Amino acid sequence: MEKVFDATIINNSRFYYNKLFEDYIFNHQKLKKYFNYDPGDLKSYSGRIRKIEQSYDDGNREVLTDILKKSNKFLGAGDRTLGNIDKLGHSDSVVIIGGQQPGLFTGPSFIIYKIITVLRLSRYIEEKTGTAVVPCFWNASDDKNSSQIDDLTINGGQLSQIKLNMEAIGKNTRLSNITLPLSDYEDVINEMDALMPGGLSGEVRDFLTDIIYGLSKNSGADDGIGLCNIFSSMVLKLFSEWGPVIIDPCDKNLKKMGLDLLKKDINGHEAINGLLSDRGEELIRAGYHAQIDPQKDILDFFYNTDDKREKINILGENTFKIGDRKYGAEELLELAKNDPLDISWNVVLRPLIQDSIFPVAATVCGPGEVSYFAQLGEVYKYMNIEMPVIYPRFSATIIEDKIEKILKKPGMEDMILSQEYDDAIKSALKGRGVGEAETTLKQLGEEINKNIADAESKISGQDSENVFDRIKRNIDKELKILSKKIYSKLKKNNQGIINNIDRVHLNIFPGGRLQERMINIFYYLNKYGIDMISGLYNSFEPSDPGHRFLYFKRGEKDE
Repeated sequence: MEKVFDATIINNSRFYYNKLFEDYIFNHQKLKKYFNYDPGDLKSYSGRIRKIEQSYDDGNREVLTDILKKSNKFLGAGDRTLGNIDKLGHSDSVVIIGGQQPGLFTGPSFIIYKIITVLRLSRYIEEKTGTAVVPCFWNASDDKNSSQIDDLTINGGQLSQIKLNMEAIGKNTRLSNITLPLSDYEDVINEMDALMPGGLSGEVRDFLTDIIYGLSKNSGADDGIGLCNIFSSMVLKLFSEWGPVIIDPCDKNLKKMGLDLLKKDINGHEAINGLLSDRGEELIRAGYHAQIDPQKDILDFFYNTDDKREKINILGENTFKIGDRKYGAEELLELAKNDPLDISWNVVLRPLIQDSIFPVAATVCGPGEVSYFAQLGEVYKYMNIEMPVIYPRFSATIIEDKIEKILKKPGMEDMILSQEYDDAIKSALKGRGVGEAETTLKQLGEEINKNIADAESKISGQDSENVFDRIKRNIDKELKILSKKIYSKLKKNNQGIINNIDRVHLNIFPGGRLQERMINIFYYLNKYGIDMISGLYNSFEPSDPGHRFLYFKRGEKDE
């Protein structure tokens, strides 16, 4: 039976990463000049769908369905996903898309929330517009080695990180080229079993082992299992009820479809760089930040040699360099045509190629990506591509019962959520003697310093001045020591409230970051069951974006 949550929107800025992302959600008018559409207005989606009907090349559909069917079947896609791929082949369908670098066993929870956003928004737009919508997730396997691909974090009363041994893999290795033996993944599952409170449930262990053994069988024992494939297979299985379609850019035919934009980047890089720089400066003047730092001497795509992504340096108007070898523009394009799989797109070119290949009605974006798109508007125009609706992904913190009880104590929620950890501790202790002690010590220090100043004014001479300075320093030092001792004593006497603040921070701000950026979703699925995914799915409302506190309820949803 489906687990359910009570969801509350949180307006605290700490949960929105940056000012631009927060304004995009709650004050879109301030940013509308940088985007084509307002994600909160249903007319935006209808308007974008009409543009797709008028301009999208339906010749792409047959190619895309062939590519996606092959790759998704290999990954273990269910009937719902395969049906959605067939739907993409129809001329009246559009795509809602999101993407992310893959994570170990799905990585931090925010990746799960992004996928849920894609699925929920797809259903919402399909219901509201009557247009067939295909939910797609772009597995950014083209990126280089990222931190979330080789570790996962769980919270079993303390933060525990499980990490793959990646010492033999270079930091510039393309993610799609990382394969590891079955035993490495088995070790991760065994570590999860050891660290999870109560060990791994049979349901979760079966889920994980079915994925890795299935891919091991498909890949062959000697080839190892790709980290990116494990990520994609887990996404397909977790969300099989809704049929997400996985897009992997490491497909030869998909790469070929982006060749025209490579040529535009080669021939127009100076103009593109200027547009990015100008928009970045404009955003900074408006009080925001520039997410993209354009590189004037480096193209917006990479060439992969020996499994590593190499930058393509611009030496002159028609001269480029990869490693130690130089190329002319035509040579570079010929290289891309002959070996399309050796090309990787960067953060500038990837969304442009995505939106030229697929009929994208809306792209689901996190805080960094919304900032990227704020800077990319003029580049889209330069490339003669229209930017789709940019929808901010859902963001959430799961509040378990024991944490909810602490937060409901008078004054606790505001005190903990609005302040950093040390400040929250001081606030909690202020009514328990800290404030009075601080005032007393301050008055004592002021009185002592006044008496020293009076004595100094009556005694002249350089030697005596040095002595008075030394006395002042010693007094200040001793007062600080006394203050720390008093503070330490008060903390000890009020250990109960300190423990409560510790528990809340460990759950809401683990490691000083947002929960969704740290904790792997299987920590919760292991504790409450994999059907919790349905509860998360139903907790998000596309018409009401914002960071949610999800209060977990052990009851079952009424049918």
